[in-house]
Amino acid sequence: MNKKKFNNFLIDYKGEGVPSDLHDVRKIYPLKKASSQILGSPIGHVKEMFKSYFKEPGSVLDIGGSAGNLLYNNEDNFITKYSCLDVVPLARDYGKYLYPDSNFYFYDKFNWIYNITGDPNTMFPDIEEHDYTFFYNVAISCDYNDLIETLKFAIKRTKKKIIFNVHDKNQTDMLELIYNRYHSTDISGTSFPLQVKEDDNKISYLLATSRKEEKRTVNDIQLFNQDKFTPSNESLKLNSCSAFYSFYDIDYLRKRLVDTFNCKIEISNPDTHTVTFEVSK
Repeated sequence: MNKKKFNNFLIDYKGEGVPSDLHDVRKIYPLKKASSQILGSPIGHVKEMFKSYFKEPGSVLDIGGSAGNLLYNNEDNFITKYSCLDVVPLARDYGKYLYPDSNFYFYDKFNWIYNITGDPNTMFPDIEEHDYTFFYNVAISCDYNDLIETLKFAIKRTKKKIIFNVHDKNQTDMLELIYNRYHSTDISGTSFPLQVKEDDNKISYLLATSRKEEKRTVNDIQLFNQDKFTPSNESLKLNSCSAFYSFYDIDYLRKRLVDTFNCKIEISNPDTHTVTFEVSK
């Protein structure tokens, strides 16, 4: 990060974003990426992942791309045109500041972690077609319905290929890693919550409601096994949320997506934490 450039941005900033958000490593990836962060990846790794799937230069729609994750190392101009959609307004504003020739959109959609005050019914902005759509480490923090809505939007605006990744419900070590990050309890063996390996539950959601660890109780962390995540923030009335992660039976999700969109899907696992879906028409 160019600290001088970033400081100048802060001095002049008069947008609607909250500057304190810049200290949350989950929100503005190019500013800081903690080496100890167990979810997400360093910027360089994200770009490597991107180029491993997209072999030819082209235009890119980056959903959840913060302030321009993929442009952070684009000296080779592999990305010929770039549009970024994110639920954090400060990310949009800083992205415009860093990359004035690219397009940045604020999408005020409710998200448990990143935009808890957003509107669940917000519509996607009108964005033109791109060669590729990339939403990396986005679907892992959305429920199934939001994943479907995002794919509907992306498929209409993607000429060649869509890439996204999800957590595998049957790899319980990752769920345990996340759970222990928010509550220091051994959940291995019989203490594992709600028996997440049950065959009749193909989708699970983990919700951690309290942001501050000192206020954490075991009841603040809940695991839901169901197709639709029914609790809404209208009922829970949370001011913040530490974690919301979705986990899928991979074969089940692949079949549902193929049936829903009549698309082609290839699956790979280049990241040990997630499974990647490669979608084409």
